[in-house]
Amino acid sequence: MLDWAFTGDGAMGEDIGNHIPDAVFDLFWPAEHMRELAETCIEGYLEGLHEAGWRGDPSQVRLAVMASGVKYAWLLPGLLARASDKSHKAYHQEADSQHLFQQRGLALAFVADWCSQALDQL
Repeated sequence: MLDWAFTGDGAMGEDIGNHIPDAVFDLFWPAEHMRELAETCIEGYLEGLHEAGWRGDPSQVRLAVMASGVKYAWLLPGLLARASDKSHKAYHQEADSQHLFQQRGLALAFVADWCSQALDQL
């Protein structure tokens, strides 16, 4: 099943590289279990590619997923600029500010580690 409203151009693995951090940034998944989410999503993604006939190098897909984290460089300054706001939202719903910032901080650290790993592979 395809949802054509959300299809578009992108590098292989980039969509997963967006999905994983966003699941935590929007408080749908606990940051403490982000590594497990990432591995499950990447393995499922690779399995789907293989079933579809793709025979490429899985390490290149992992690299694309990790490198896609660079697009979150804007997020930390944006979060800090709004840190003193009286209320905060996650996915359009009110969120406890302390919990939100703690979860997003852990997720940003995870994404920064992804980017570091991607650079090490180049």
